[in-house]
Amino acid sequence: MNCHMARTPSGKAKAPSIKDVATLAGVSVPTVSRFLNTPERVSEGKRENISEAIAKLNYRPNAIARALVREQSRQCLVLSSNTTLFGQVQTIRGIEIAARDSGYALNIGVIAGSSQESIQSSLNNSLEHNPAGVIVLNFDENSDRALHIMPQGTPLVAVAGKRDENIAWISMGEEEGGYLITRHLLRCGAKKVYAVGIPGGGGANDRL
Repeated sequence: MNCHMARTPSGKAKAPSIKDVATLAGVSVPTVSRFLNTPERVSEGKRENISEAIAKLNYRPNAIARALVREQSRQCLVLSSNTTLFGQVQTIRGIEIAARDSGYALNIGVIAGSSQESIQSSLNNSLEHNPAGVIVLNFDENSDRALHIMPQGTPLVAVAGKRDENIAWISMGEEEGGYLITRHLLRCGAKKVYAVGIPGGGGANDRL
């Protein structure tokens, strides 16, 4: 790789930036930031590319900025592919109350699009501020895909979806809830019980 030092309008050499490192390494700026602060959360291949780019550019990160990033975050991140549906809204509301009671602020990240690239981009943007923990509302396929490409070492909890032994998981009680509702209606004399679910299924399928 050939590297050229950027220059200011006056002709003086300009110190390389984190964006220059990201461009040369072929990764995003948030990935370089994670490498500088929590390298264990970056894959080995990307670590090698970033290290090589830093050496070639003679990049020197801002020590003060890094110290601020490394301070323990008091923010939690909730990731969801949809923040308008009733189930997601009520779940986020409950999480926000619990986070506030524990002294944490809550950020909400939307998993945009369905392609691998768009989901990865959504993750990169949402994780840029190094949250103390991430909660994924695993109500659909896109959320599940985001859940399983989360950087290694990320403090993570999944809400609903298929259980994974490698991920902390919280059940929404969909199956038990469906059973209790149906039993109640039958005891009230109902002859038929209909289930109406949201597009894409989500937890509604578990109630059947």
